[in-house]
Amino acid sequence: MSDKTVADISSQATETDTEHPDLHGTTQIVGSDESDSAEETVETKSNFDQENSATNNLDLTDELIDETKENVTGMETIVINSESDNDSDDEIKQMTKDADREQMIKVYFLFIIEIFKVAMASFLALSVVQNCEGEVCSYDQNVKRESGYGNFVISVNVINVVAFAILYFFEFNREMFLIEYLDIDKRKGDYHLPKVLDEYGDIKKRLKKYNKAYYIATRSVLLLTAVNWVLSGILVIGSYYSFKTITSFATNILLVITKLSDSHGVSKESHQHDYGLSAYIKEYTSFNVIDKDHLKEEHQE
Repeated sequence: MSDKTVADISSQATETDTEHPDLHGTTQIVGSDESDSAEETVETKSNFDQENSATNNLDLTDELIDETKENVTGMETIVINSESDNDSDDEIKQMTKDADREQMIKVYFLFIIEIFKVAMASFLALSVVQNCEGEVCSYDQNVKRESGYGNFVISVNVINVVAFAILYFFEFNREMFLIEYLDIDKRKGDYHLPKVLDEYGDIKKRLKKYNKAYYIATRSVLLLTAVNWVLSGILVIGSYYSFKTITSFATNILLVITKLSDSHGVSKESHQHDYGLSAYIKEYTSFNVIDKDHLKEEHQE
């Protein structure tokens, strides 16, 4: 190839470069854009992964907070339930104490009434209307008898009152024992107590002791009272004044005859079968279960 030809080719190449001066620059710019786009894609992906990671961390944190709240709430519920159970037990104990106190007040009140009736029914030589020289005898005349038989009857009256006092001593102490150690459950029968009494040997032993003493005292007083009525009847009939003599004599006997009959029935059944029948709280109330204050742990549920 001649030098002229080479020169022509070189000249054409120079002209080409002169006509399209931006060709190589454009190629460089395109390459640069692709590189920047790749870098932006990597950076965006990295940011997206970081955001996802942060979101996941926040979700885990929220879950942990929710679980912590649930655990705290559960603990608070347990504490509240525990406090409620304690309050419920305290209320039951308070109600039991109130019921025991109510029963004791009722027994005290009935005991005072019984003393008055016994005094009237025992001192028949003094309380019955009698004749003293055509007039009703005064209290002094009834006390200061001139006859030996009249003084003897008054002595029997006094013995009868003392016997009643002994009876009431055993009866009252027995009733306090029943109120303290036994209870009344309307869902159980009056004769349910012997079924659970074997598990409480000390209470059973004391109950048998009280029942036996009460039964012996009741029978003794019943016999002595019958003798007193007969002897006093002979005395007042001998000093008959009017029909008032009969009515006052019968009325005073009726004051205690029901009491004696009930006491004998209660004491006899209780002694024979280890019952806790009450002598004061009527409707024939029976203490038929163990008091809540004296229950064993396995029976408190």
